Amino acid sequence: MFISTPDTTALRQGDIINNVLFPHLRISDLTLLGKQIASEPISLDGFKLSGSIDNKKYVSGMIKLQVTSAIIISQCCDVQLNNGKLEVPNFVLAPLDLVKSYPSFKVTADLEILKKNELGRFTNLFYLDPTPPISEQSVVNFNRTFCLQKEDYEIVLSRKVLQMTDESRVKFKLKLAHHFGRPTDDEIERKLYINSG
Repeated sequence: MFISTPDTTALRQGDIINNVLFPHLRISDLTLLGKQIASEPISLDGFKLSGSIDNKKYVSGMIKLQVTSAIIISQCCDVQLNNGKLEVPNFVLAPLDLVKSYPSFKVTADLEILKKNELGRFTNLFYLDPTPPISEQSVVNFNRTFCLQKEDYEIVLSRKVLQMTDESRVKFKLKLAHHFGRPTDDEIERKLYINSG
């Protein structure tokens, strides 16, 4: 599944990155930070917040973060440097989850199906073999993606620990595309997809 010596000079789709901060963003748990607006009276009933950086587009907040390993979801061409710079504003990752955190895979038959990474089964999950430093059976859950700014590229690259073989990356790419691009029942019924019936 992974090559013996990863190329540490570039990122590719399917690369495993150690020590990434994964944000657990839930709006109801978000703590916003800001400055009191001088013209407004102080009230404990719903503070009014001003922007916390110069362009006033954003406010700052505190969220839960998990230090974890993650996989590069972005296409290889999107994480390829051009004259030393990343041309896209962000790149996408997903944290690795332990298989044992999914109760359904305590059933051996389901785990064996998961391991095959077939397109039509467990469409949101991609199985990863234990390969140091991944010490246990793991999965990528395509429903848990997040992005980092292009300015974080070098930090992420410095934490790259594994690189998929070309064959494994293609399997990963196909399952990822299937997950996000699979047709709904309604789209199939209405024959909106070529060869859908």
